[in-house]
Amino acid sequence: MARRIAAVVAYAVRPRVSPVQREWCDQILTDNWKRHDECIRQLDFVLGLFSQGGIEVLSLKGPILGRRHFPVPFLRRPSRDIDLAIRESDLERAANHLVANGYRQQGSISEAKLTNHHLVMYSSNRPRVELHTRLSHGPRGIRVDEFFGRAAVHQLPTGRAAAIPSAGDELLGLLLHFANDRFSSFFHMYELRRVWRSAHPDLQAEVISRATAHRFAAVLWLTDLAFQLVWSETFLPEGVSVPNTWLQHRLNSHLLAEMEKNVATLGPRTLARRLKGRWLDLQTTDSGSDALVMIVLILRVARRELFRI
Repeated sequence: MARRIAAVVAYAVRPRVSPVQREWCDQILTDNWKRHDECIRQLDFVLGLFSQGGIEVLSLKGPILGRRHFPVPFLRRPSRDIDLAIRESDLERAANHLVANGYRQQGSISEAKLTNHHLVMYSSNRPRVELHTRLSHGPRGIRVDEFFGRAAVHQLPTGRAAAIPSAGDELLGLLLHFANDRFSSFFHMYELRRVWRSAHPDLQAEVISRATAHRFAAVLWLTDLAFQLVWSETFLPEGVSVPNTWLQHRLNSHLLAEMEKNVATLGPRTLARRLKGRWLDLQTTDSGSDALVMIVLILRVARRELFRI
């Protein structure tokens, strides 16, 4: 946890610590600034590639979020990758553009569509690029196609205009990103809290309504519980209604603790650990039919892996 918010801590305590401790703060802040600057330059490079190819993308999270929601942009933990939203119909073309510029593709596009919400592209000397066709939660996640019509624009320090999600879409993405990590990432919760608290109550209500409509009521309940446990405050605004789920009684602090333990466990992802993770995920579905959809997806992925073996 300390590594992920070290820059925020260093920035806050620097005026009140000894000269020796201030050196630590300065080193942390300098390192973050360098990494933030590198992320901006690499984002500009990738956006330039897609612009030349006529491929429309949205920049998710990353340094742009830091520039808009943090008092000093590089206080946000510098990203290890570049997250871009892209229409599924443009996915193959976008991947080909990156391959032509030194990237390599992780798995096939058909496999990414079946098992994940993004396609990962690697480079030996640049941050990896994740091409998101859905916000999160694998193939059952929310398609990003609808976000393009509501997109906003942010100008990078390089002068390039980068398309970004609307305020509501961004908040929905941060909420689901926190949930997709099984509610275990303190940094993602900190970031969500920071953006959420600055949002107008009407926007908060809109995001909650959309999350519920997309069958993520359990995510809202567990996020609210996580906020209570960590911050001693609620995530859900007073007077906003969220429907109960079919396993409402399972949405408790024990489930959150089991999720954190599953994510934090060191070592290889054994079959037993993976099955435990899937069982935890099933408990966050809104209804029995949603759970059945997830089970079908799990079986499809398992069949594909067995066939590959």
